[in-house]
Amino acid sequence: MIRIGVINTCIHAYLYGASFAPYDRYQYLLGGGQIDIMESSSIPVIPFKNTTISGVWSADRANAEQFAKAFHCEVVDQIADLAGISDAIFNSNTGGPGENHLEIAQMFLEKGLPVNLDKPFADSLAKAKEIVALARRTGVPVFTSSLLQYVKATEELKALDLGEVRTVIATGGGSFDRPVSAIHTFTTLNGFMGPGIKSAYFLGGKDPKGEVVRFLYEDGRMGIVQMNGVPGEFRLDVCGTKGMAWRETPVPAYRYGAIGMARAWTTMLADPEKKLPLSYEHMLEIMAAIEAARLSKAEGREVELAELLA
Repeated sequence: MIRIGVINTCIHAYLYGASFAPYDRYQYLLGGGQIDIMESSSIPVIPFKNTTISGVWSADRANAEQFAKAFHCEVVDQIADLAGISDAIFNSNTGGPGENHLEIAQMFLEKGLPVNLDKPFADSLAKAKEIVALARRTGVPVFTSSLLQYVKATEELKALDLGEVRTVIATGGGSFDRPVSAIHTFTTLNGFMGPGIKSAYFLGGKDPKGEVVRFLYEDGRMGIVQMNGVPGEFRLDVCGTKGMAWRETPVPAYRYGAIGMARAWTTMLADPEKKLPLSYEHMLEIMAAIEAARLSKAEGREVELAELLA
């Protein structure tokens, strides 16, 4: 049984926690768990058979105690205390910038515990690079992803015979001014297109809505991310040589993506070789693409990712 220690008790702790361990439905709801998402399907969320939540820490003790009631786990006084009762750490983060993710990674990777840093990887590309360097030095895996990497909309579009894909457009809320604001809409694109971005160019628009960024890929494909100012709803349009198609990811569909992300991480934890769901190069490219878009917006030029990843 893989014991998962949880940091923070935000909405994402409950969202992903439902895959790690059974929850008390009433206490889950009292803690702010999104029952409307996790029970949006007639098929109940059945936690993975090989995981459990061992403990939780929150800056607010009352919030931690509520989470513990929902998931039947221990409350610890200090973040570091999770190391003694856990095999891996899930750092939940709903809307924070990730400014302490390097510190969290260092605290647990150096003790041999794999860490999942709920998006974004960090609040800057520079810190993300440090986290990857730390993981490589210790030989302990670190992972990060938005649930939009694993949504059903992407799977359905990939299964269609649209010919050679030339252009893909992702639409959602946010801004490229901060990684945490851009990550979901960008990942809507990235989940379909994968890595391989060459450059980013800001085409225009104003925060908080209307930003449009063009991403050129090494193989000639083009991705466009447009921020429409509507939080929580995402759309993906795919244009191929044989046709076009689109799919949306409304809030209830988060359930599929959350389970998919949790499964990808826990599958890695159970793997003796600890094969990452996304390579470190891919994780860093996501951060670099968002940073390139921000720089392009600020400086009015096309920004090559090689410039940032060097």
